[in-house]
Amino acid sequence: MDTYKRIIKVLNETLNIDNADINAEVGEPYQWDSLKHLKVILNIEKEFNVNIGAMRITELTSAKKIYEFLTFENVKANVD
Repeated sequence: MDTYKRIIKVLNETLNIDNADINAEVGEPYQWDSLKHLKVILNIEKEFNVNIGAMRITELTSAKKIYEFLTFENVKANVD
């Protein structure tokens, strides 16, 4: 599964929705509030086996920004 699809999967599962897309961001969908944001970040860390620093958490507020971060950091697929 590619990076984008894995991010969307994490968002859908964490936010308990089925329609997240690249435009998803904190507050849109409404389920993505500040508490769920921490859960999203923790689940992204787990899914991609990466550590996201505290300062970076406040920057990664959309699916697109998470994708760009993972791409920039050259995170490789975590193959099971």
